[in-house]
Amino acid sequence: MLGSKILVVKKLVYIILVLLSFSTQAQLKGPESITYCSGNNKYYVSSAKSGEIYSFEIKKDKAVNFRKISGGLIFPRGMFMSKGEIYVTEAPAKEIGVVDIKAGKIARRFELLQSTDLNDLTIYNNKIYTSDLRGNSIWQININTGKISKFATINKPNGLAVNDGKLWCITFSLPTKIYSFDMKTGKKVNEFRLKNLPYGDGLQIINGKFLCTSWGAKYTEGKVFIFNPETK
Repeated sequence: MLGSKILVVKKLVYIILVLLSFSTQAQLKGPESITYCSGNNKYYVSSAKSGEIYSFEIKKDKAVNFRKISGGLIFPRGMFMSKGEIYVTEAPAKEIGVVDIKAGKIARRFELLQSTDLNDLTIYNNKIYTSDLRGNSIWQININTGKISKFATINKPNGLAVNDGKLWCITFSLPTKIYSFDMKTGKKVNEFRLKNLPYGDGLQIINGKFLCTSWGAKYTEGKVFIFNPETK
C-alpha cells in the first residue's frame, strides 16, 4: 500500500513540475496534453496553438531538452502513445492524426466527420476511443479496418482511460462526473458525482487511484486531485 501511494504522489509531483516548467518554454503555445514513451524514456506534449508536438525529458525533477518532433497539425489536443506512434485528436479537422515519432511526420489519419469537438483519446485492443466534448459522444475506431461507431452517449465527455477492463471517462460538467463503461457493449457500469470539483478535464489511473484535473467553477481554480472509487 505504501509503495502504491508513493508512486501516485511521485507521478503527481512530476505532472506539477512539468506544468510549471512549461512557463519557461517560449515555443510552447497552449500546452494541451502529455504522453509518455517507455521505449526512449521521453515525454511528448502537444502545443495546441502552434499545431506542434514537442519531446522532452525529466532530469532531476525538471523538464529539459525540449525538441519539436512534428508540426502541421491543427490544434492538437489529446494524445496517446502506441508502438512508436502518437495518436492525436484534431478537433477542427474532425480527425485523428498518427505521428511517427522517429520520422517526425504524420503517417496517416482517421477522419471522423460525424464528430463535433474531439478531445481526448485512448487505445485498447487495437481500437481507438475518443471523446467528443460538444458532440456528447464517445467514438470507437477500429485501427485495422477504419470502421467508426458510436461507443456511448454521455454529456460532455473529456478525459479517457482504460482500467480493469472498463473504459473510464471524466466529464467537463457541473458537477463533474466519472463514468465507467463495459468495453464490449458500451453500457454504463459506474457513475460517480464529484460535487466540489467542477469541470473535469484530464484523467489517468495508477494502481487503482484516479489522477484528475478540475478547472474550478469559474475556470480560475484549477486543481489536480486523486479520486479513489472505493473511498472517494
